[in-house]
Amino acid sequence: MESFFSQSFDEINSLFIKHHENYLGEKTGSLLGETHVSIIKKNLTQINNLIWISCNPIDVKWRGNYFRDRPVNINYVNDVSKKLIQEIKASCRIIDNTNWTLQEVKKYTSDNIHYSKEGMKFIYNEINKILENND
Repeated sequence: MESFFSQSFDEINSLFIKHHENYLGEKTGSLLGETHVSIIKKNLTQINNLIWISCNPIDVKWRGNYFRDRPVNINYVNDVSKKLIQEIKASCRIIDNTNWTLQEVKKYTSDNIHYSKEGMKFIYNEINKILENND
């Protein structure tokens, strides 16, 4: 497994995308971009019994318990995640959070990104549904 991951991450890291938007005085960047979808798909579809848990949209007007604003282009990753899901949905089981409402983001995360207690319960229940349907 080690060579699978090191190869994959080296390949993805070499495709790091720099954006035009600034955040805290620096250009923003992304390790997940449209150019990565085929690389990620190739590697994810080789993992047996994978349950992919997607990211969720970010409410740029809400910080939650995070102490600063988020970059204005932070939802770029969620947009790419939607494309990735379309590519892997035939071969992977997916918990798709990419279409959460902003109310769901506030309910299931503490800061737009990290799951709250309710979010952890949500993920737990979604995993259980998938596993129960697999029996």
